[in-house]
Amino acid sequence: MQSLLIPADIRFPLERANGVQILKTAAALAKQGLDTTLVVRDSDPRATPEILGLFGIEPQPKLAVRRLPVRHRPGSFLLPRLAFLVRASLLSLRHLRRGGVVFSRDLQLVDLLLRVGRRR
Repeated sequence: MQSLLIPADIRFPLERANGVQILKTAAALAKQGLDTTLVVRDSDPRATPEILGLFGIEPQPKLAVRRLPVRHRPGSFLLPRLAFLVRASLLSLRHLRRGGVVFSRDLQLVDLLLRVGRRR
């Protein structure tokens, strides 16, 4: 069975609807037996299982959360965004080369992957 990578440029945790939807989708896919890795910004010192618990998600062996450290400077959106795009792109391209699937709501990231990787 293929593995799934879900890069999401969101703070972890993110209480807004899109953050909750991304977390719940990743957990549901993992619960169905799909090896799922969620890639997010590391923006909270709490442990991943504790953060997942805030959303009613119990740790699952098929769900991994990779937290990318991104430096946040007050008033700076562009640099953290570019840093995430570069790192998520590299992770995604590596994942695709290994036969995995990448699923993302981030249209800029998907556009970049299609242009660079020339794969669907």
